[in-house]
Amino acid sequence: GGITAGLEHDLGNVTLKGDLGSIICGDSDASTGPALKLLSARSIGPRGTVTQDAGGTLISNIAGSLGALKISGDIRDATIRATNANDGSDGKIGSVSIGGSLIGGIDFGGSIFASGDIGPVKIKRNLVGGFGEESGEIRCEGNLGPVIVGGDIMGSTGISSGRVFSTGAMGDVRIGGDLTGGAGDNSGQLL
Repeated sequence: GGITAGLEHDLGNVTLKGDLGSIICGDSDASTGPALKLLSARSIGPRGTVTQDAGGTLISNIAGSLGALKISGDIRDATIRATNANDGSDGKIGSVSIGGSLIGGIDFGGSIFASGDIGPVKIKRNLVGGFGEESGEIRCEGNLGPVIVGGDIMGSTGISSGRVFSTGAMGDVRIGGDLTGGAGDNSGQLL
């Protein structure tokens, strides 16, 4: 299902043994601490919106920083966004650990975005783009820590699909398999 604390409340540690559709939280005030200290779940998105009320989405909006994202399985077609606080000093993700794959489909699906820095990223299996624009993507508007992908990074038909992108400095990137582009412009890319 979805968790909604609203964009006026920070959360501590959120741990689910099952699938999560989306989470919305944060008070956009960096001085009160992170919007979400830890998000831990088995998966995000593989069950779609079937576990949510009508009108549910797979878009998680975190107004502020996310301390750590720990997913034991896949993130599929879901979007996780950590965005700046009102004073522009936040929107960071401390670390990302995915035990399965990050898989895109629709526009911005299967993506992790931070308007600030992202610390170390580890994806045990694959980073896979989809037919949608910027699907299967890690995107950072600050500095990106080291990235380890145990399997492949694969672009697809979507523009900028299957890629790791940072506007700031990027740490070491290790790919256990192949880096392949697809039919979409700028797909299968480290930038």
